[in-house]
Amino acid sequence: AARAAELAAQQEAAREAAQRAAELAALEAAQRAARQQAELAAQEAALRAAQEAAQEASRQAALEAAQRAAREAEAARRAEADRIARAIRAAKAAKAARAAKAARLAQRAAERTGLEYRRPKRLNLKVAIGVPVTVAVLTIAVVVVHAFQVTRTAELMLAKAEQAAQQGNKEEAIRFYTHYVNYAPKDYPAFSKLALLVADRVRATSPPRQLLEAFNVLERAAQQDPENMEVLRRLADVCQRIGRWQQAASHWQRILERFPKDSDVGLRLGQCQIQMEKYREAIATFEHVIARDPEYLQAYVALADLLREKLQDQDRADSWINQMVARNPKSIKALVERARYFHRSKQLNAATEDIRRALEMAAQKPDILVEVLVTAAEFAIDNKAYEEASDYLDRAQALYPDNEAVQRTRMVLNLSLGKTAEVLQPLEKRIREQQSSDAMDLLTVADLHLKNGDLKKAAKPSKR
Repeated sequence: AARAAELAAQQEAAREAAQRAAELAALEAAQRAARQQAELAAQEAALRAAQEAAQEASRQAALEAAQRAAREAEAARRAEADRIARAIRAAKAAKAARAAKAARLAQRAAERTGLEYRRPKRLNLKVAIGVPVTVAVLTIAVVVVHAFQVTRTAELMLAKAEQAAQQGNKEEAIRFYTHYVNYAPKDYPAFSKLALLVADRVRATSPPRQLLEAFNVLERAAQQDPENMEVLRRLADVCQRIGRWQQAASHWQRILERFPKDSDVGLRLGQCQIQMEKYREAIATFEHVIARDPEYLQAYVALADLLREKLQDQDRADSWINQMVARNPKSIKALVERARYFHRSKQLNAATEDIRRALEMAAQKPDILVEVLVTAAEFAIDNKAYEEASDYLDRAQALYPDNEAVQRTRMVLNLSLGKTAEVLQPLEKRIREQQSSDAMDLLTVADLHLKNGDLKKAAKPSKR
C-alpha cells in the first residue's frame, strides 16, 4: 500500500511536471508568434512609410517642375511683351521720323515756291481724355459736397424746429419746419407735424386767408401720410369751416369708421350731411350717436333742430329734446340746452321754466352757474327785460369777471340800450391788442362809427 501510494504520488508529480512543461511550451510558442506578428507589423509600417515618402518626393518633384515651367513661361511672356513693346516704339519712332522728314520736305518745297508752310495739327489724346475726366470728377465732388451741406442744414433746421416746438414757440417751429421740409420733402412725418402746427394757429376768429393756408398744408399732409388720423381730423375741421361739405363729410366718415365711439366725429358728420341736404342720412347719424352715447347732449339738439327747421316735424323734435332731459335727469346743461331749444322755437314759457330749474340746480356750482346766468340774460335781452338781464350778468361777472361769454353778452345788452361808447371801447381795445380778429367784431366797430357819423374811423376796421 505504501508502494502504491508512492507510485501514485510519483505519477501525480510526473503529470504536473508534464503539464508545466506543456504550458511553458505553449507560452514560448505564443511569445514567438507575437514577436513574429510585431516584426511583420513593423515591416508593413516601414513599407508604408517608404511608399508615402516616395509619393511625397514625387509630388514635390512634380510641383517644382510645374513651378519651373510656370517661371519659364512667365519669363517667355515678358520677353515677348518686351519685344512687342520695342517693336511698337520702333514703329512709332519710324513713323515720327517719316513725318518729320515729310514735314521738312514740305517746308523746303514751300520755301522754294514762296508759300507759307503750316504744320498740320495733331489731336492731343491726353488733353482730350484728361479734361472731360477732370470735369466729371469735379462735378461729382461738387454734388457730393452740396449733398453733405444740404443734409447738414436740414438736420440743423429739424433740431431747431423740434426745440421751438418743445418750448411752445409755434411760429418759430413753423418757420424752421418749413425750411426743413424744403430740404427733405420725403420726410412725411415732419411735414405732418408742420401741418398740425399750422392748424393749431387757426382759431374760430381766423381770417379766410389763414384758413385756406391751413387747408392747403393739411391736405398735402393727408395725401402724404394717409394713416395719420390727427392730420385727417384737423383737415376735416378746416374743410367744414371753409364750406367744403362733401370733402369734410368724407373725412369725418373715414375717421368714424376708425373710431366708431367718438361722438364728436358723428356730430360733425351729421352737420355736414345737413349742409349737403342729406337730411335722412343726418337723422340716422344723430340717432346712432345718441344710441351709443345717451349723455352726448349736442346730438339731441342737432337732431331736434334738424327735425324742426328742415323737416317741419315739431312734435318729433320736441320728443327728442324731451328725451335728452329724461335720459339725463341730473344734467344742468341738458336743461339749459332744452331751454335754448324752446326759446328758438318760441316756446317761451317752457324755456323760462327750464332756466328757473337750472338756476336752482346750479346754485352751488359756479362753473355751471355762469353759463346758466348768461343764457338767462340772453333770454331777458330778447324779451327786452334789460334790468333783469343786467342783474343776471352782474351775478355772472361777480363769479368770473374775465369770462368772454359774459363780456360779449354785456356788449349785446349795451347795444340794445344804445350805450355805444361802452361797446366801442372794449372792442377797439381787443382789436388793438390783437386779441380778436373776428370779422363780426370788426364790422360791429365799423357800424357803430358809421352810426356816430365818423367815416374815417369806420374805414379802418372795414379795411381789416
